[in-house]
Amino acid sequence: MTSKTLSPPSIGSATLRADGAAKVSGTEKYALDLYSEGGLWAGVKRAGVPHARLKGIFTESACKVPGVRSIITHADIKGENRQGVVQKDQPVLVDDIIRHRGDAVALVVAESLSSLESALGLVTIDFEPLPGIFDIDSALLIEPELLIRENAEGKVISIVAKTVKGDVIGHSSLYNSAPCKNVFEGGAGLVHTAYRGGKGVLTQMVIHGFKATITSGVEQVFGETVSNHPFSQKLSHGQGFVTRAMEINLMPADAYAKEESAKSRVTTLMDFRTLVSSPCDVYVPKAYDEIFSIFYKDMDDDRRFLPSDETLPASQSTKCSTTIFDFAQVARLSIEETGDDFMEVISKEEEKLISQGIRVIQIWLSTGVPYVGEAVDILRKSSYFFCGVLPRWFDNDGLLMERIFDAPDWDAMVLHLDRAKELAQIIRSDWERAEGL
Repeated sequence: MTSKTLSPPSIGSATLRADGAAKVSGTEKYALDLYSEGGLWAGVKRAGVPHARLKGIFTESACKVPGVRSIITHADIKGENRQGVVQKDQPVLVDDIIRHRGDAVALVVAESLSSLESALGLVTIDFEPLPGIFDIDSALLIEPELLIRENAEGKVISIVAKTVKGDVIGHSSLYNSAPCKNVFEGGAGLVHTAYRGGKGVLTQMVIHGFKATITSGVEQVFGETVSNHPFSQKLSHGQGFVTRAMEINLMPADAYAKEESAKSRVTTLMDFRTLVSSPCDVYVPKAYDEIFSIFYKDMDDDRRFLPSDETLPASQSTKCSTTIFDFAQVARLSIEETGDDFMEVISKEEEKLISQGIRVIQIWLSTGVPYVGEAVDILRKSSYFFCGVLPRWFDNDGLLMERIFDAPDWDAMVLHLDRAKELAQIIRSDWERAEGL
């Protein structure tokens, strides 16, 4: 496909799609158009069923098709057969549970397109149909083997609520979603409808879950509490968590349609609590020198604050890992290394995300490097604004910057604590600065 390198001034401004003219005129080249003589063709056999337990894959007939070079299933994968955005829990090639019709069960490689298509049609599977999952209550009952395995591997810490008879009525979890493997997020709480409405099941799961992390090797815990009602904020504060950042416009209003608690995108608070002390140096960007201490107020660990006064190094390239949440129209960019090509890398990534309809772009930067300030200055000139600090995010601390494409409904935020109100006002002020560019 054609590409175009953006010049630095284009960051933060509307640009034409680099491949737009070629696509609408029909001259764009796609992968299928780029076949070279002697090349091989590859295709994926999809499950074709929405929910089932895989019992067998049959490739004998497909292997006999002239021109077929190889057929690969999960049994041929010698390494890790898992990938994923937040947790690597999705099979590359299905080895147990089929979760949607498009799940990949086999990869076929052939010498020609006709051989490939013939072979794909001859790969068959044996499966046990499983019922569809259409609500939260049903979701509580599925795939216990997966939960057991991921708990054993330390990827998830499950908190299960049961009746005295042993019936499961709720499940909550803690899981690693930050770049640092010792930082876990608490969330994904589900309670059976018959036990909701002031019975305290979720509250007790949260309390028990926090106690469980103390003996599990987790060193920092955080949670995202919503701003459209105060219950989760009160629960978090009651367990000693402190708000350090806010994710402005994180969730679409549609996510709260059933309870009718939001008319516009919903902001979440990021609340942190330290379990194991890990003192570190924090380099403070000059642009936020006056407000950093407010976000670190009552920090439950030692920090040494230093000025960030170095320039971006030319000796290394910027490394950026992007996670897209399509349903929420949110993209998260984790900056693993920052070089003097930072502006160019972010500009290219931003252009791509905007073309995909992303409404919120988040950027995580490490404050453990003395040149973070210059990266912040670049983002500030491109309509990004400061949203808070992230303790232990990269093992050392981080900070969050956002660019959003819808005005937040600041007045609709229901904030329980004065601290949250103070942080919201600081963040709003920086958003207004960014909007005025």
